[in-house]
Amino acid sequence: QEKYSCFQGDDLKIKIFYETDQPIKNPGLYLLFTRNDGVYATSFFSGEQEGFHKPINLGVLKNSGSLETFWPKIKLGDGIYYLTVGFFPKKEKASSVMYVDPYCLHDKFYKIEIKRPHRPLQTVFDQKVAVRRGK
Repeated sequence: QEKYSCFQGDDLKIKIFYETDQPIKNPGLYLLFTRNDGVYATSFFSGEQEGFHKPINLGVLKNSGSLETFWPKIKLGDGIYYLTVGFFPKKEKASSVMYVDPYCLHDKFYKIEIKRPHRPLQTVFDQKVAVRRGK
């Protein structure tokens, strides 16, 4: 079911449809969440080694189809975010996103709202905090 809002801590699935007139071998898939004030909140690039995953091989994209990205327990805080989605020809670290012309880039094109499930507060995420009595 298509929707453009969710709660912080929900699993978020983003389905990306593509159509190409020629096969594209292992493109880099880029997604970026930008806050309403322009700050980059979080991103993903399939061609980049990250703490959460190794580079991901997307295989060959041809004709038309779709890819799904899965963001378990999204940690973004309350607010409106604009999602950028792009396919890039080279997968050479994150610099590909900055220095290579994309096959396709929808810059801040999709609007999504993240809500806090229990109380509204403009924070990025809840941090675990300990409190102790002083001696």
